[in-house]
Amino acid sequence: MIAKRIAIDADQVLFDFDGTWRTTAETVLNRELPQRNESYHLMARYSLSMAEYHQCWAMFHALDRRYTNDYKR
Repeated sequence: MIAKRIAIDADQVLFDFDGTWRTTAETVLNRELPQRNESYHLMARYSLSMAEYHQCWAMFHALDRRYTNDYKR
């Protein structure tokens, strides 16, 4: 059995948060990010530095704004 975490955000959108965040982080950092543990905290889960963690969140939020704006059109 494969465990998945599914997030429902404020406007009730379902998506694979972990997979999406990880893909974004791998693109930003230009490397694969193996999951190191089951920690809720992404920085610990993927063994990221504080700077890397913030870089990944910045891109994740930028993409979220882009897709949200495209959806509203």
